[in-house]
Amino acid sequence: MSQRDSQHELDGRVVGEAIRRARKEAGLSNAGLARALSVGERTVTRWQAGVLTPSLPRLYAIAQTLNKPVAYFLELENAA
Repeated sequence: MSQRDSQHELDGRVVGEAIRRARKEAGLSNAGLARALSVGERTVTRWQAGVLTPSLPRLYAIAQTLNKPVAYFLELENAA
């Protein structure tokens, strides 16, 4: 993979940390977010750990559910 390609990949850890923060700000448990998105609780846990990265359509649904812009989940500052 070229350096240019790697610049456009989603960093699962960044996305996962942003999901965790936004979920907590929204007052939702992992189970509550999972229900809202029609996914398993383990999937939410794995997203937050950076083990899995949600697809872009799923990320859009997460953003809508947590009342955040999609960009919130892609910015490094959110994981700090």
